[in-house]
Amino acid sequence: MGFWMSAYSEVRQGDEPEPLDRMQAELFAMMYRYAQAPCCGLALAVAGQLQKLLNHPLIALFPELHRQCAMQLNGWRARGSFVDNVKPRGRSLH
Repeated sequence: MGFWMSAYSEVRQGDEPEPLDRMQAELFAMMYRYAQAPCCGLALAVAGQLQKLLNHPLIALFPELHRQCAMQLNGWRARGSFVDNVKPRGRSLH
């Protein structure tokens, strides 16, 4: 994720849930990275972030966000399950 995200996590107190806006911003960042360089691991990270959003205690207050996350979850899981069948050429484009 990056230093600022892990540093932020350490500042939170107790069992306080991560703010939804920060979680959504992390999701957008992961989706952007996937658009630049698709890979199974990143797709699974997006699916995991969608699942975290769906499990957030305040998600019920945002029904459209809940609906969008739920609609996209299985698609991202499927993207993460594909195995690259192309033989490596000795260098990576990432």
